[in-house]
Amino acid sequence: RDQISAVAAANQLVFVVGAAGGGKSVLAKKFVMGLSPSEAVFAFAAEEFKVSHIDQVLANAQIGLTWISLKSLFPIHQKTFLIEGLERLLEGDDRGAMGDLLKAAVDDPSIKLVITCRDYHAETVERSLLRPSGVIFERVPVPELTDAELDEAQAAIPALSRLLKSPPLRALLRNPFMLSRAADFAWQTASPLPETDTTLRTPPLTEVRTTSANAPHSNENCNANAMAMPGKTVCWSASVRKVMRRNSAWIPTAAPSAPNRTPSISPRASNPERYGSTTKRPIRARR
Repeated sequence: RDQISAVAAANQLVFVVGAAGGGKSVLAKKFVMGLSPSEAVFAFAAEEFKVSHIDQVLANAQIGLTWISLKSLFPIHQKTFLIEGLERLLEGDDRGAMGDLLKAAVDDPSIKLVITCRDYHAETVERSLLRPSGVIFERVPVPELTDAELDEAQAAIPALSRLLKSPPLRALLRNPFMLSRAADFAWQTASPLPETDTTLRTPPLTEVRTTSANAPHSNENCNANAMAMPGKTVCWSASVRKVMRRNSAWIPTAAPSAPNRTPSISPRASNPERYGSTTKRPIRARR
């Protein structure tokens, strides 16, 4: 976070790059939440910029302002835009709205951009979007967790000790998302250790750790913590709020049971004497 603050002070655009689940979005959100209350902050998902003009982005986000009216409301105040997952913009052909935002940042020094991107698409994004716009930017890489951070997690959650003793699993658990997933399960001594990231993501149901209604991993608390920002007004677009709900770390202790429904029976099947047989007659080929 301190590195992002230092880069933002010297550049118009902070390009936060890291692996999937590496914590780049968390760091970017913490940065914008720590800005001065007088600054205006707008958060979007990159998919929202797959339109031809930035006014369409604001309309779809239900902000109720055009780009000109938004700038007139904050003529001298700092305006920070957080864009999540810019690599997903490469999937579409229409990137006009993102071009509008980058051009506005070049022309208006009061606009700051904080953009996250996965590391394997970072060079492509820089070459196709950032460099042609002329915006001044700097890349901020998000590293893996260090041994000291893993030891701190092990001290807080002793159940991780068995996993962290395995060198292959320790390498996987340097990813914050994978570490968070592993911490949500109670690993039994008799059960075999997962061998791949897939089995680490979805261990057997016997390993699921039950959580209370007041646990911080519940859906309601996760959303409340993500949305509650005392002293700051952040305009989260509808897509960003949807991603927050989808990414909330809630794991059910059992699969929901299917509703007990009685299959409906048609009148023809229930009373063949009245309606005739339900058996279909064979179709004769015409000569």
